[in-house]
Amino acid sequence: MRVFDGAGNVREDIAGDVLASITTMQWNGPAKGWNAGAPMDDANFNRRQTIRVGASVAYAQVGVIGFDGTIDLQSLRLYGRQRLRPRC
Repeated sequence: MRVFDGAGNVREDIAGDVLASITTMQWNGPAKGWNAGAPMDDANFNRRQTIRVGASVAYAQVGVIGFDGTIDLQSLRLYGRQRLRPRC
């Protein structure tokens, strides 16, 4: 996962930018993105993975990589909260 600020710049290795359930996210410098720290075992494949981004993240790029190079993605749901904007 890569996260960006409002100007389109990659936010690099900033604590709190990416949080995930089931795993710990680790910064991957050469890829300029966050990777899951440990692969999920077979028993956890049916659990929902939740990823949250910090308040300073304007948008994110999400990628899915299979263990053996192939991707077997059966379902992907993306939800986003509408950001509150002050009234003028």
